[in-house]
Amino acid sequence: MPAPSSSHLVLLDNTVLSNFAKVDRSELALSLWSTCATTSETWQEYTIGIAIGKLQKNTWKSLQIIELNPSENKFATSLSSTLGAGERTCIAVAKHRQGLFVTDDRRARKVALDLVIKVTGTLGVLVVAIERKICTLKDANDTLAKMIQLGYHSPVDDLKELLNRLSSN
Repeated sequence: MPAPSSSHLVLLDNTVLSNFAKVDRSELALSLWSTCATTSETWQEYTIGIAIGKLQKNTWKSLQIIELNPSENKFATSLSSTLGAGERTCIAVAKHRQGLFVTDDRRARKVALDLVIKVTGTLGVLVVAIERKICTLKDANDTLAKMIQLGYHSPVDDLKELLNRLSSN
């Protein structure tokens, strides 16, 4: 799992913002990287969840919201329209600013990886939080279990599997 230094920009997509907000654990991502951000387009998607009562309003209050520069905007519009505006803009910013793109969307991950952008997702955030001792394995697994209860489709239900795979590499 990529674990950029604090100087690298980390762009959170709506899937990840929503997963951590639903379980009130945004501090996990925010404490891992001082440069957590999202794009205004992604933030607009997220605020729809707030408006319909599925997400809490103040969960991500210290998250930086980025406006794209003209070249990032042009690049974002060149990406596949099968991706949402939030995904396209996060990918564009990550590409132009050499950032880490954090998403659980399979299509967005594939596009980002094809563009040689570092990618991780909800599970990656939880694993890095364990590795950096921001939370215990039990705490991270409890958080994951709550996410799964609330509709997150995780390929694993115990993060120990991922930690074991990483330590054997």
